[in-house]
Amino acid sequence: MDSGALGNALAWGVVWAGFGLLMGAISSISRPYMLPHVPGYAIMVGTLGAFFGRSFGAFISANFRGRSVDELSPARFAFGGALVTIPFTLLLGAYIQSWNGWIFLSDLIVPVAVPAVFGGLTAFSTVKLAQRALPEVRPMDRLNSGISIDADRLAEAANRTRGRGTGTV
Repeated sequence: MDSGALGNALAWGVVWAGFGLLMGAISSISRPYMLPHVPGYAIMVGTLGAFFGRSFGAFISANFRGRSVDELSPARFAFGGALVTIPFTLLLGAYIQSWNGWIFLSDLIVPVAVPAVFGGLTAFSTVKLAQRALPEVRPMDRLNSGISIDADRLAEAANRTRGRGTGTV
């Protein structure tokens, strides 16, 4: 696994663990007996987030290879983030619902929709943060971005090579 995929999985895992901690804390308000289970819930949701982050890394690699960060569409990233969560959560939700003996589509809406929405938000935030971290590029810089020449370094290099071959220093 390359460092970018590992970093993406780690970032998603941390964000999702925070989401799991928040959801666990909110649910324990009405059910105080759930309070001891909140850290475990955060770890479980964080692990799912890391899995989805790794899956999203593969999605990025397959669909956005060769593009710079400023060319990426946050809306497409959000769609991709939602898309990578659906198959696994659909299977997991169906498996859990099968414990009751019956699987109803209406019972799968929340277990699939909540991770899909949060996956979309995480992906959207990921690309927006990456774009925000880029230095501001002025319109003229975009036109002249083919070759970047630093005049000071060019003059320094010219001064170093002037004396070559003539016996002077």
